[in-house]
Amino acid sequence: MGSIPRHTSRLRVNPSVTVIPGRAFGHLRQLVEVELCEGVLEIGASAFSMVKSLKHITLPSTLKRIRQHAFYETTISSFPFHNGIENISRYAFCCSGLTKFRVPPLIDTITEGMLSKCNSMCSVELPESIVLIKGPPVLNVDGYNGALKKCHSLRNVTIPANAEVGEWAFKSCTDLQGIFGLVEEDIVHALKHRFDNLPIHKMVYYQSYNNLTAY
Repeated sequence: MGSIPRHTSRLRVNPSVTVIPGRAFGHLRQLVEVELCEGVLEIGASAFSMVKSLKHITLPSTLKRIRQHAFYETTISSFPFHNGIENISRYAFCCSGLTKFRVPPLIDTITEGMLSKCNSMCSVELPESIVLIKGPPVLNVDGYNGALKKCHSLRNVTIPANAEVGEWAFKSCTDLQGIFGLVEEDIVHALKHRFDNLPIHKMVYYQSYNNLTAY
């Protein structure tokens, strides 16, 4: 993609680009806004990692894959995803500025650390297709994170009843602990059974995924 000056604050990626290479923009520490044109299929590992000035990004409908640490430690407040994304790798986000997050409907696994340390995030929307919410690796070492560990402000989330939830997936989610107690198993049970005997509430919650209308 050529050499990009370090002082660049706004960037529009050429429409001929289909893959954003790993670590492509990590040196742009003044970058605020990015537009990815239609045709981009993949955002590579650590492509925007540690670009803490980055606040806004336009994502194309063609995007399929977001690799690990792609947006790690940016300050983006929301990601305008389209429904065609098929894979989001571990530690892809960890964005302190995120306030809400909607997982695209083709995603069936919330990977290790994918949304950990998003400490301003109040709401996560999970599709009913989610089958696994990962915890840390089996050989855990200090610093590894469950899928949504340390999301201190998280309150609004529903887990599909059949989803498997790994150990520590919600560790240190202090607002959830304040509502449901300190035991993670109790939190997971409450989130899985949030809509028991409330079919209309459930339909409205999943409306954006199922394109349903309540009458």
